[in-house]
Amino acid sequence: MNKLFIGNLHWNVRWPVLKEHFGQWGEVAYASVALDKESNRSRWFGFVTFVHTPDAQKAQKEANETELEWRPMYIDFARARAEWEETVSDKSNKWESDETMTIQEDQEETQE
Repeated sequence: MNKLFIGNLHWNVRWPVLKEHFGQWGEVAYASVALDKESNRSRWFGFVTFVHTPDAQKAQKEANETELEWRPMYIDFARARAEWEETVSDKSNKWESDETMTIQEDQEETQE
């Protein structure tokens, strides 16, 4: 597993910040931040995918509960959507629908 869920992000954090920050643990292949469509602010979570699984494991262990932009991050290995939906008994009260968010992603062409 080389994809991490990054929770409790500051509303100002965007994918380049995540990619740069997590690069200290290894090569980051991909970073994304969920954004609210109306405010264009972070929904306080994102994802970081490492090229190598040991780097993801090290980042999860060492960066969990450390601060980025003055907020402690909560980091875990990303799970498939079906897995986390099963863990939430009343999704309507805990999660917004997909229609209220966009994902700000890094694209290869924007990095060049």
